[in-house]
Amino acid sequence: MNILAIDDNCDNLITLEALVKEAFPFAKITCESVPEKAFDSALHNVPDIVLMDLLMPGTDGFTLCRRFKMNKTLQDSPVIFVTALKGDKDSRIKALEAGGEAFLLKPIDESELTAQIRAMMKIRLANLDKKDQKKRLETSLLLRTEELRKELEEKKRIEEALKSSEEGFKAILNATGDAAFMMDRNGNVIALNSELARRMGKTPEELIGRCLYDFMSSENAEFRKNMMDKVFETGEPVIFEDGRNGVIIESRVFPLKDEDGHVYKVVVFGRDITEHRKAENALAESEKRVRSKLDAILAPEGDIGTLELSDLLDIKSLQKIFDLFHSLSGIGVAIIDLDGKILLATGWQEICLKFHRRNPETLKNCIESDTVLSKAVPEGEYSLYKCKNGIWDAVTPIFVGGRHLGNLFLGQFFFDGEEPNLDFFRGQALKYGFNESEYLESLKKLPRFKRKTIANVMRFYSRLANLVSALGYSNVKLARSMEDLSRRQTEKESLSEQLVQSQKMESVGRLAGGIAHDFNNMLSVILGYTDITLRSLDKETVIYSQLSEIRKAAERSADLTRQLLAFAKKQTIQPKIVGLNSSVSEMLKILKRLIGEHIELSWSPGKDLWTVFMDPGQIDQILANLAVNSRDAIGNRGEIRISTSNVSLSRPIKPNPDFRKGDYVLLRFSDNGSGISEAHLEKIFEPFFTTKKVGEGTGLGLSTVYGAVRQNNGFIDVFSKPGEGTQFDIYLPKHESADPSPEDEPGSELKSSSGGSEAILMVEDETSILDLGKTMLESLGYKVACFSSPLDAISAVKTLGCEIDLLLTDVIMPDMNGKNLAKILSGIFPKMRHLYMSGYTSDVISKTGMLEDGLNFIQKPFSLDKLALAVRRALDSDPP
Repeated sequence: MNILAIDDNCDNLITLEALVKEAFPFAKITCESVPEKAFDSALHNVPDIVLMDLLMPGTDGFTLCRRFKMNKTLQDSPVIFVTALKGDKDSRIKALEAGGEAFLLKPIDESELTAQIRAMMKIRLANLDKKDQKKRLETSLLLRTEELRKELEEKKRIEEALKSSEEGFKAILNATGDAAFMMDRNGNVIALNSELARRMGKTPEELIGRCLYDFMSSENAEFRKNMMDKVFETGEPVIFEDGRNGVIIESRVFPLKDEDGHVYKVVVFGRDITEHRKAENALAESEKRVRSKLDAILAPEGDIGTLELSDLLDIKSLQKIFDLFHSLSGIGVAIIDLDGKILLATGWQEICLKFHRRNPETLKNCIESDTVLSKAVPEGEYSLYKCKNGIWDAVTPIFVGGRHLGNLFLGQFFFDGEEPNLDFFRGQALKYGFNESEYLESLKKLPRFKRKTIANVMRFYSRLANLVSALGYSNVKLARSMEDLSRRQTEKESLSEQLVQSQKMESVGRLAGGIAHDFNNMLSVILGYTDITLRSLDKETVIYSQLSEIRKAAERSADLTRQLLAFAKKQTIQPKIVGLNSSVSEMLKILKRLIGEHIELSWSPGKDLWTVFMDPGQIDQILANLAVNSRDAIGNRGEIRISTSNVSLSRPIKPNPDFRKGDYVLLRFSDNGSGISEAHLEKIFEPFFTTKKVGEGTGLGLSTVYGAVRQNNGFIDVFSKPGEGTQFDIYLPKHESADPSPEDEPGSELKSSSGGSEAILMVEDETSILDLGKTMLESLGYKVACFSSPLDAISAVKTLGCEIDLLLTDVIMPDMNGKNLAKILSGIFPKMRHLYMSGYTSDVISKTGMLEDGLNFIQKPFSLDKLALAVRRALDSDPP
């Protein structure tokens, strides 16, 4: 704030200056006793507010005020008259007519002076803003007027140019900002504009009638001549880009034809699109940065990923708060991240800005204070310390989501009553080459505070740091809770259609993984108690039949969950010997639901079909994706045909780089839909390629089919014509072993499902599953001890009084996972076998390291027979 005080009485000026300094410590006040000198001073240093005595010798306050208000430079500075005349109404009116804004009566009341200055400062700012708005409006009007004038002139010039063909054409060429010219088949320039001449570094006269290729490098000339010849030969326009020496030119070539339709000239427009390309690249880079931050924000709860402190704070708003706090308290403050980057700062002292942070060596001391010395401060507390440059600092850490991201500093001060060690600072000046007198002078300017003041301020800042942390983390959690909405809103503008569609598929996978555990637990209870009840009933009773239907419904629900997970690609691939006929038969119901009742589905299984070795879930994926593809191709009514057969191939049916000779099981999937064009056939397996409208397809279906087939060393042939439908021939290698897998062996489950008398320790945090398991195992004759917590189980095993033969445990539990529980108990019971169970998707279990070879595992939901089989197999297996 810049204040000019004018009074012929020097004592009044001293009093006035003292009052202003007391109320506004950072204000600059200029005192003048001579009106003429005061006016000249104001012109050199325009004041924000003028405090003016009313009655002065020579030029009085009224006259001087008029001079101020008539001057364009000074007219926006509010004038406050200071007078001892009380009740002088005429003088007040005269002062207002002269342009004065306010009155102060002598002796001056400090509170009134403060209020008047603050009010006048608002008037001053309002006047400047109004003046600035007026200036911007006038400038805008002038620019728009000039634009309209130029547009009218341009329009007039073009209209005049069109009056004659040749001259008119030349004017049109010059009316564009592109380099434009007309040339014949030999490359001779017939007409051109000045922009082309400028780019070529020639005058129009030097280019007209000459072969343009003569002014280019041989490589450039050959390239451009080929493009021009293409237009002369085809008669079609051509657009091409050419980038040389850091400049990208987009050329548009248009043919001019004679009466016979032959091209005899071409018109070329060359546009410099270098900046456009840079903008596109900058936008792509910006989108990449936004995506990186968004990914970090949407990371799992409790982990802020790669986010930095600057990503989480509203720096501009905090800067305003800190500036205001500094203006009130005089205490400097800063927020600095752990890399030493200053995010905001206010009130820093001269000794730091001019000396310590400019010298590389003392700057290292500052950075050490900003980063190293603050590391050991606990969250919610603060620490006082002297930095290596000899000045007091205080720090409190900023944690977000439990992670230390930065620090809030209060610093560059001494305590009241503390005398600086001048010998130390003189040594600093000598060691680092500072001007000693200037350095010590800046040392004297350091503020001094009471220890109590610093303690109170740091307690406030500690709470503020906690608030900043909470707000930052709340923003992260809010973003995570609105993940779907945020993705749609943000990625709609910044990400490509392919990425959006891919993430929609990922959302399906997350949904499937999220519901699988609880849903499978519930199905386990339904299936388990149904099995137990069925064993106690006569098969001829009505209730037995009804319970059987309940069991079938539960099994279908479990099957739907498995199919959903397979479709969403959420299962770890576990190849096994598979009969393709049975796999297709099991999927028919699902496929009929996918394609709808308006499409007929026919199934022709091959006889004596060979087995294949692959994950059954991948077969489901292949069938589901092909069914959806055929459904969309058919549209209304149509037919889908599925068949299998054994084939031996010594050469490919059609050229295919994936072909290998050998024995295959052929899965043929065909429809009578719209078919695929030859141009599209080459791209159908490319990720994200789709011919469907926006929002109707991801472009991932057929690429998923291709990936699954190739992963199992197979290949695909596709036959299609538009309007005649499509046929996919999928060749899967024959599995050489003819022996069925143990799981597929008829009656194997029944043979192995007998019970036993061994002791089983069951640990499961879900009470309903725990009760069910105990009931099922005891019905099989086993001795069972059940615990809902791993810690309870560990505590109790020593008092059981018997050996434990088998540990049956859930994999994921709150206190401890099943694998660690088994490791601890094996130390007590070395011969104890392990059987793990879980309702989580297998990819989650895989991440915990639970699916390694030789591990006994049973997937929820399971029936009584499956549990009996799994338990018996585990007990009969070798000890771990």
